[in-house]
Amino acid sequence: MMDFFGLCFGCRWSLVCLALLSFSSCRFDAQDDGNAGEGSAACDAFLKTEVPLAMQQATRLQAWQGHGYVRLLILATDSAATEASGFRYLLVDSTANLGADCFPDHVRVSVPLTRAVCVSTTHAAIFARLDRREVLVGMSWLENLYDPELRRSAAAGHLREVSREGDLNLEVILDLEPGLVLTYLTADPEYGDFDKMRKLGVPVLPVAEFMEPHPLGQAEWIRLGGWLLGKQRTADSLFGAVRQDYLQARERAMAVAQKPTVFTGMDYQGSWTVPRGGSFAAVYLKDAGARYVFEDVPGAGNYAVDFEAVLERAGSADFWLHPGAARSRRAMAEFDPRLRHFEAWKQGRVYNNDARLSPGGGNDYWESAILRPDLVLADLIAVFHPELSASHPLVYYRLLPE
Repeated sequence: MMDFFGLCFGCRWSLVCLALLSFSSCRFDAQDDGNAGEGSAACDAFLKTEVPLAMQQATRLQAWQGHGYVRLLILATDSAATEASGFRYLLVDSTANLGADCFPDHVRVSVPLTRAVCVSTTHAAIFARLDRREVLVGMSWLENLYDPELRRSAAAGHLREVSREGDLNLEVILDLEPGLVLTYLTADPEYGDFDKMRKLGVPVLPVAEFMEPHPLGQAEWIRLGGWLLGKQRTADSLFGAVRQDYLQARERAMAVAQKPTVFTGMDYQGSWTVPRGGSFAAVYLKDAGARYVFEDVPGAGNYAVDFEAVLERAGSADFWLHPGAARSRRAMAEFDPRLRHFEAWKQGRVYNNDARLSPGGGNDYWESAILRPDLVLADLIAVFHPELSASHPLVYYRLLPE
C-alpha cells in the first residue's frame, strides 16, 4: 500500500493495509428502497425540524441536526456517491425522544462517546485534537502512535492494542466494551470480524476521510469527532481556522509567477508509485505554488510507473518529496545508485515528511497532519517559496542531509 505522495514504509497506510475490514456484506441492514434515508412515518415530525449541517469541503460526509440527535450519511464506497451507496447513523444523546421504530435503517450510537476503538493514527488524531484522549481505549499498532499523551496512556495500560497483524482481536475489543469502533473499508470479503462485531452489538463506523479529493475535505472530518464526542462547536471552530489559514496561504502561493517543478516517491522493487493529477497530493502541490510533473495524469489516487518514465519527466525537476524511508541523500544513493541522475538529488533539494518521529517510529505526518493541512501547506510553501515564508519553521518536513 502506498502513501499519497509515494512509497509508504509503515505509518498511516500500514495501519490501513492491516486493518481494513469488509463492509461489502454488512450494510447495517439498511434498505435501499428509496425511503431508507427518510426514516419511518413515526419520524415525520423530527424530519420536519431537522437542520442540514452543511459541509464546506468534505464530499463523503453528510449530516442533519435534530432535537437531541445528529443523523449521518457516510459515502464510503467506490460506487457512485449516492444515498444508496452510503452508511446511515443516528448519533443520539440523552435529550432525544426517539422511539425504537424511528429511523430503523440507521445504526444508533449513544453520544457523547465514553469508550471508543480505532484502527488508524489518523483517527486517534481526532481524539487528541479535541482533547478527548481518555475516550480512546483500543487501537491497532500502538507503536505507530506519535502523540506523547496517547503513548503514555498505552504504556500505562489504559490504551490497549486490538490488532497488529491484520485480524482484529475480537476478544479484546468486546472486553473493552466500546460504544463505537472507527475503521476503514475494503471490498475484501476475507475479513469479516466487523460483521461479527455488528451482530454482537458493537457499532462500527467507517471513516472515509482518506477518500476525500482535497486536503481540506479530509480535515473537515474532525466535525465527525465533534458530533461523536460532544465537542461540536470546538470542532467547527478548529476546522474554520484551519480552512481560513489554508486558503489565505494558497492565495499567496498561487500568485507567484515562477512555479518550481516537483515530483514525489521513490522506486521500490521495480515500481514507482506516483499520485495522479486529480489526487489530493497533487492539490497540495498546486496550492503551494508548484508544478507537479504528473499533473496531466487524469483521475485521483496513485498509479505505478517504471523508473525510466519518472526519470524522463522528473530528471530535471527542481524538488523531490517523500523519498520513502530515506534519512539522507547518501542512503538514497546506496539504496539505488540510479537516483543520482535526478537534478533535485544533485542540488540537494530533497525533502521528506518525517521531521516528527516518536521513539517507536510513529510519524506525526500520518497522525495530526491529516487535520492540519494548513501546516502542511505552509511547510510546502516554505520549501518552494522561502521568500513567502521566512518566519515559518518546518513542522512535518525536513531537508535531507547529504
